[in-house]
Amino acid sequence: MMPPEKILDRLLLVGGPPRSGTTFIARALNAHPRIVTAVDDHVHECWALYHYPTRRGLVHDLRHGCLERTEAVVRLRDHLFAGGHFAGVAPSAQTEGSPLAGPPEPPALAAPGSRTAVRHALALERFAADWYLCLKSPEISFVLPRLTELLPQARFVLVFRPVSEIAESMFRKGLTVRKIPVFQRRWEGERLDDGRLIPPPGVPEKWQTLWGEVTAFQRCVIYAASYLQAVIGGCAALSSERYFIYDHARLRARSEPILRGLASFLGVDDSGFRAAAAGIRSEVPALTGELSEEYERMRNKLELEALVLEASALAERALARFTRKGCRQ
Repeated sequence: MMPPEKILDRLLLVGGPPRSGTTFIARALNAHPRIVTAVDDHVHECWALYHYPTRRGLVHDLRHGCLERTEAVVRLRDHLFAGGHFAGVAPSAQTEGSPLAGPPEPPALAAPGSRTAVRHALALERFAADWYLCLKSPEISFVLPRLTELLPQARFVLVFRPVSEIAESMFRKGLTVRKIPVFQRRWEGERLDDGRLIPPPGVPEKWQTLWGEVTAFQRCVIYAASYLQAVIGGCAALSSERYFIYDHARLRARSEPILRGLASFLGVDDSGFRAAAAGIRSEVPALTGELSEEYERMRNKLELEALVLEASALAERALARFTRKGCRQ
């Protein structure tokens, strides 16, 4: 049986802006016979990394102070493992016959409404030496350099899509989710004593003055762009062999090359992703009317064209790098 510390040397961390395809790829990775994904809720988040309702977890601690490698490993170990089992992983062929796991222990002062998912308590003895353990949280986008130091064996799968698509999806989700305020509905309730809005963690200082001056949808644009900027900066601190980044819009249009590149990055058989490819949604979200006009007013202010071009260039290089590697194998 692999000890927990050795399993944590096989981490695969998924990040990127929320509403950009991180949940899809966490599920796709979990479907591969050599990967299991630890989950705490229905969107496949790992609360040890970040718990959205309370904004607690490793990411919060890395933002607000120092964290030693030993402490980070202990926190992950205590959250992910219990009694010779994974505390909770997503159902897959790997978990067949495993008992169901109960709901995760919520962080202190957790807000109500965090939906849990079906989880299995997978015995550690079933985790093979060449498997990966996938943990997903969009919030790792903001602390990539520190995570690479704390978890030197970890690999990263990073996903993005056009800022307009991310912002539209955030805004729509903020209007429809009722159990817990998300995106613009949450931000409306976060104010200083004088009524000024407080930008959420991750919004760069250069954009914080805009936060209270723009519309609710435009704040979604700022938030999406903040993640994308963080991912680009984080990739600059990563060895090229440690991350794979791709555009979900391109995956949606033609999945095979990207999934082959991802398989090459991980050193796994790309046939394990075929079932996931069949589940990719083909519809393309679009801005209409007033939202389109609001987005256009933010393009130059945030230099969105340059951001997207830089992210796309990173994705092109990653795909070319691991496509060549796959051809040599």
